[in-house]
Amino acid sequence: MRQTAVIAAALLILFIFPATIYAMQNNQLNIDPPKPQEADTPESARDAVINYIISRYSLNVKAPTTWTVVDTTPEGLLGYQTLQYTSGDWRVVVKHGLTLTPIYSISIQYSGGNSFTWTGTLGPKISNEDFEATIKDPDASIYTAEGARDLTLKYLQINHPDASVNLPSNWVAVNLFPEGVKGVTKIQFTGDGGTITVSAPVVWKPTYLIDVEFIGVNGFRWSGILPSGGEVAETIFTRVNV
Repeated sequence: MRQTAVIAAALLILFIFPATIYAMQNNQLNIDPPKPQEADTPESARDAVINYIISRYSLNVKAPTTWTVVDTTPEGLLGYQTLQYTSGDWRVVVKHGLTLTPIYSISIQYSGGNSFTWTGTLGPKISNEDFEATIKDPDASIYTAEGARDLTLKYLQINHPDASVNLPSNWVAVNLFPEGVKGVTKIQFTGDGGTITVSAPVVWKPTYLIDVEFIGVNGFRWSGILPSGGEVAETIFTRVNV
């Protein structure tokens, strides 16, 4: 009997443990996604997806318990809702149709330690999932006008994926202030139907004021601010009908 038990233990070590380690190394352990009944409101969808991400990617972060919410649904848009939730280093945007069984389009930005971005949809199951871990460069705390432009475009792609945000291969830059004006800069970038105007005082770590306009299908106007070393903060988003 004792010999049988020893053999059984040896089999466990030889086969089950290596298989478990292999699955962990290849990210094949099954993590149950949120169940539809666990996500019957935008808030429950938000929380369920955050808990799923923390488990799925073994993240050493804690989900917030309190949030500030802003309804950023474009004025005049019926049957659809966009909610932006913020809490400390977290920013979550939840979009969904006003139906009995909505499918939630969710984007998440976490800017603390082990920062990451995640986008996906939650319906009967999670789909279109995209996770990207980001590494912060401590020396990259001073932005240029071009850097502010590109960070704004990335923000728009994550938080307004249904908007017409193009990434031109070439920009035309024009300084809107007359030559000789000192202490402030205002540069307008144009390309492929889009115009981005970046304004800032000429100081070591400026706060940029940014205005964006894209024309065409799903065109829009957007305004926001970007402190050097900080994150994009949206102030205005409106649709532009062609």
